[in-house]
Amino acid sequence: MSVAEHRRNGKAASCEPCRKGKIRCDHQRPVCGRCKRRGLVTRCFYHPAPLTRPRTFDEEATATRTSNRTRSYTPTASPPRTAVAPDTSINAAPLSRPSAISHGVQTLSLPWSPMTPNSQGQLLPPHGRPSFEGPFREERLRPVKDLLRHLSHYRFIQKLLVNYGLNSQAANVPAPILNAFGESLTQTASKYSLDGTVDEVETCRLVNDVLRNTSKPISVTPDLDWKRFVALFTGDNLRLEAVGLMYALTARACLLGLAWDDDKREDFVHALRNASATCLNIVREIAPNITDVLLWHSFDHVRLCTHIDGDASLAVYRRLGELSTDVFECGIHRESTITADTPVFLAECKRRTFAACYHIDKFVSTLIDRPPRIPKRYSDCKMPLDLADHDLLAEPAALEAAKRKLTIEGWNSAGHYVPTSWQRVRYMLGILREEIHEFQIQPSSQENTLNLRDLARRCRESQESLPSHLRYDPQCWHSGLSVSICLMLTVLHLNYLQNYFQVQRLLAKSDIEASTVVLQVSAESLATVLQIGTHLNRAIFMVHDFPYVVLCYGLPAAAILMTTLQNVTKSSPTGTESSLPPGLSRSTLLRHLSVFISHLDSICSPGDGNYELCIQASKVLSRILDEILDTPNASSSSTFQETPDLLTASNANVATQANTDNMSVMMDMDNFADNGEDLDGIDLAAWVKSIDWTSIGGEFSTV
Repeated sequence: MSVAEHRRNGKAASCEPCRKGKIRCDHQRPVCGRCKRRGLVTRCFYHPAPLTRPRTFDEEATATRTSNRTRSYTPTASPPRTAVAPDTSINAAPLSRPSAISHGVQTLSLPWSPMTPNSQGQLLPPHGRPSFEGPFREERLRPVKDLLRHLSHYRFIQKLLVNYGLNSQAANVPAPILNAFGESLTQTASKYSLDGTVDEVETCRLVNDVLRNTSKPISVTPDLDWKRFVALFTGDNLRLEAVGLMYALTARACLLGLAWDDDKREDFVHALRNASATCLNIVREIAPNITDVLLWHSFDHVRLCTHIDGDASLAVYRRLGELSTDVFECGIHRESTITADTPVFLAECKRRTFAACYHIDKFVSTLIDRPPRIPKRYSDCKMPLDLADHDLLAEPAALEAAKRKLTIEGWNSAGHYVPTSWQRVRYMLGILREEIHEFQIQPSSQENTLNLRDLARRCRESQESLPSHLRYDPQCWHSGLSVSICLMLTVLHLNYLQNYFQVQRLLAKSDIEASTVVLQVSAESLATVLQIGTHLNRAIFMVHDFPYVVLCYGLPAAAILMTTLQNVTKSSPTGTESSLPPGLSRSTLLRHLSVFISHLDSICSPGDGNYELCIQASKVLSRILDEILDTPNASSSSTFQETPDLLTASNANVATQANTDNMSVMMDMDNFADNGEDLDGIDLAAWVKSIDWTSIGGEFSTV
């Protein structure tokens, strides 16, 4: 049955055994991990309303009689509860259709309905005037009032928006525009008396004005500058999509620790998340068109959901579907049809938005092994130009001068790290990732082998084509660059390694030489992860993000290398003279694996969602490492050539099941815990479902 995945306060619902036992549930569906480990699979279920009790016959009969009396009663005129004059600019329907909102937000009936069908199927305008006198309208407007009351925290919202703009490496919204949105709240607070006590009259006036503005179409002209663009959504023209965007970014900034205090503000974050979802739902109902700010809001709401629900949750995938619908409805995937009458700065913002949406679509779809929703083949959108925010929003003459300084490919020639640089690289990675995803469902053939080799070549060329300052160098950590830039360079390098590794893994099914490359790339990935581990004390967000890097990039590579060393040790009990693949040192691998195991022991604390997972992984890897080191005749001269089935045999799923686009190269921890001596038989592709993605950084946490 369909049950609520979140409680009314926005927090994830617990299964019944965990709720009654007052222990922390990991919220996995259909059976949580704790119940699996405790042998309570048959008793694990999620009750839709756990604190309600069955209604008796007398109660039901009383409720029915009350309902009948209510329907038969015609109320007479009564004085209004508030002295607010009806606003003639908003039409109100008697009862509009229910509007489904993301879990964590209650379903509500909206007080507006653009058109209603008559008996012949024709659309007719609704009748009636808005008023706060009727109980139904008051009930329908209450969620809008509640979400707008969060604007009383406008000073805190302004502070976090500024901090987000300063610290985000790959923000989708240009920082000056975001800051202008926040600054406009001062005018709103003064106009509607948001500083003092809650005034019902002023709140109702704010609701009326915001809904009226949101229902108006936005007109964009070629001569529109960014300040006038901001004015279309703020101040006297405040719209719900602008409010929702600020809520989503404020909540994300809180989760990333940008409030610079020890208060985690969990209730406030969940309230903002629910308010953001409500804004999205209402705007999609009443706005006459999809605006750019709505697209920004929709995208950042998906990112917020990845932090709260986890990247692999069904809620995120559903939100991603709504985002893709907004993208296609707005038409930004068809650049040639929308840029003719669009200001230059806004056209570049549209490119940014499409690049960001395209990348997160490939990221999530690969993570949960679902088809992508935004395919490149139906788009002609180009990569955004590598311009800094201040250049993008400059006067036309200054903007043209900045564009002339770009390279032919659109990169900035000064070696500056700007948000668009990372968006361009992610866009390139997403294109490769989409091609790789298509090959995974195709059978092996000579034609596909040739195409995969060509794709492997293009993966290398894609990274080599990057400007020199965007190519990863292990020495970047000691070059004086900021920690956030170093982390971005490292993670993007790991993405390229994973793309290249995945192609080679597919080639290994028909070409044994590709197995050597798989091992070499795994060794490089592990070394790169450990490089990050040596700099954890340089920034607080490094500690927040490192578990994500270890689980997504490090553990798959470590499992492959550990299995390789185990197999070659077993295959040469007499110490036959031979060697590992070129460039791989047995002693170096063992040293790196030992350090990696120590990270597994320390990255999570007891009570964290992934604590049990890390401890189990550490135990299994430690046991195999002990076996390798304790083998009497084990030596560095082990036979790689004598084990050609190392990465292709069905009993070595550590390699053959590796779907190495970050997340899907994972291990099934149920098998991990039950298999006694080695990693044989582990399904890496299923392991991702064991990770609690809500308790680790995620790919977008600091960027």
